[in-house]
Amino acid sequence: MLRFVLNHWRRQRFKFILKLVGALIISAGLSLMFNLTDSSQGTVEQTLQKKWSSSYDIVVRPKGSQMSTESSDLLEPNYLNGINGGISFKQYEAIKQMKEIDIAAPVAVMGYVNTTVNFKKKLKFPRTPGLYRITTTNYIQNGFNKERQSQVILHVAQGSKISIPGNVSFLTEPIEAFEDAVASNSILVVAIDPKEEARLVGLDKSVNSKNKSRYFSSLDRYEYDKSTRKNTIPVLVNPNSYNQGSRNNSCKTLRLKSNRKPDCWQRSPRVLPRNRS
Repeated sequence: MLRFVLNHWRRQRFKFILKLVGALIISAGLSLMFNLTDSSQGTVEQTLQKKWSSSYDIVVRPKGSQMSTESSDLLEPNYLNGINGGISFKQYEAIKQMKEIDIAAPVAVMGYVNTTVNFKKKLKFPRTPGLYRITTTNYIQNGFNKERQSQVILHVAQGSKISIPGNVSFLTEPIEAFEDAVASNSILVVAIDPKEEARLVGLDKSVNSKNKSRYFSSLDRYEYDKSTRKNTIPVLVNPNSYNQGSRNNSCKTLRLKSNRKPDCWQRSPRVLPRNRS
């Protein structure tokens, strides 16, 4: 068998040499490509290591709030959101006086607040008298596809001459009251020390001066209105939303079928057979 292969190569030396040269070129090209990939990856990692730095070098948390990933010197993003409790102002002042501490910027997670924006008269519904079903569905992107988050269904009776069945709940407000499009989102509110946070990350330099925006000042204070029971606090709002959600509004005309029996039944006359003698 081996002699047959050698004789075959001898008779077709030219094709054999071409195949050998092609294999050498392909192997050399693949080797060069792998070396370039490893070199570029090493360059990117070295560049990131030089430029990357954490927001803080020392983290002070309540006792018992350590996480399992800290054994590998790793912390999850926004891990402070799930931690209850904290340090006192006395402890905070003691930390600031330490020689090893250059900047002490405390963070206190207050919770989530629902924010809404109204767009006047952006939805158009029929004005003719009738019964309608208005459906509002909220969707959110979970990273792979669009997922339904919540859904609200309202039944509206438009027109004063519409008879509404007693066993069905309908809203009698004018349908124009539902033409405002509302966008809502839950945002996380975190309390900070404005002076220390400005020193740490330059937060005061990142405020957009347009639209009359500004950074915190010494005149900003917490206010509570006893008559309306409203709390007012100065806040900084991130204009970039990371929520890729959407809201769908639809309106459908309803046709109700009544299954009630009439109060009076009209009986057909009874026909009796004649007696035969």
